[in-house]
Amino acid sequence: MKASLVFKQYIWMIETIRRCGPLTLEQFNRLWERCSLSQGREMPRSTFNYNREAIEEMFGITIACNKRDHVYYIRNMGDLRGASLQRWMMETLSIGNMLSESQALHERILLDGIPVGGHILDEILRAMRQGVRISMEYQKFRDTSPKEVVGSPLCLKASGRRWYVVLDTPDHDEPAVYSLDRIRSIGLTDERFTMPPDFDGEAFFHDSYGVFAGSDFAVQHVVLKAYGVQSHYIRTLPLHHSQQETSSGKEWTIFEYDIRPTIDFIQVLLSYGSAIEILSPQSLRQRMKEEVARMAQLY
Repeated sequence: MKASLVFKQYIWMIETIRRCGPLTLEQFNRLWERCSLSQGREMPRSTFNYNREAIEEMFGITIACNKRDHVYYIRNMGDLRGASLQRWMMETLSIGNMLSESQALHERILLDGIPVGGHILDEILRAMRQGVRISMEYQKFRDTSPKEVVGSPLCLKASGRRWYVVLDTPDHDEPAVYSLDRIRSIGLTDERFTMPPDFDGEAFFHDSYGVFAGSDFAVQHVVLKAYGVQSHYIRTLPLHHSQQETSSGKEWTIFEYDIRPTIDFIQVLLSYGSAIEILSPQSLRQRMKEEVARMAQLY
């Protein structure tokens, strides 16, 4: 069997057991036979067990057996919740599987791309695996020429259709964030580095909306009032993990956050137009007022 088909089997197995819960092998095969990958045939127990081992090795996901009930379940289900790499990877691959079975609909399925060369992402991942620093030519949008940056790649983050790398560099007291689409050239150095024991990528971005992080931006308690149907959009797709719905009326809802009110957060607030209002802090309310005034002058 082609490697691509075997890989699709793995994804289908994980997604099915995750979605349906504990299954006996018989129950699993009833679902499997309906899948186009099976060609109407059941999966032998030996193949099923081989796939379980491969899935654990490849994805770190354990499909365990409860011998009392003879059912199979995902033991480390917690790794597929929240914002974990396993969940992101599984959802991406699962969607890829669904789309690959719908090639005839390709003209009706529209996707937003991420504007970055694959070779840049690959080089950074290689440096992270090998534990070596990278050297790159980096050009900010406001600069007329690129500058050389050497640093230790601590983590990667995808945000707003862009990839970013967090680098530990001699030029900054704390890790700095660089956008991959502004890297003009990149290479690996011979200098090895050790991950700082106190660095945690999730903690680094915990209080941020996007990629602006670090001690330059203080965390503030933000209170937002959403009007009309916009309340439903914000409720079903929270702006930040700290979002709390604290009160509501017939035509409005109050949401509260503990967040760094950086430019990327302000930009997303402005995108809602008159459908939202910042109630506090006063400094952010004033900043929004000034930005709206500048926008009005353009028209």
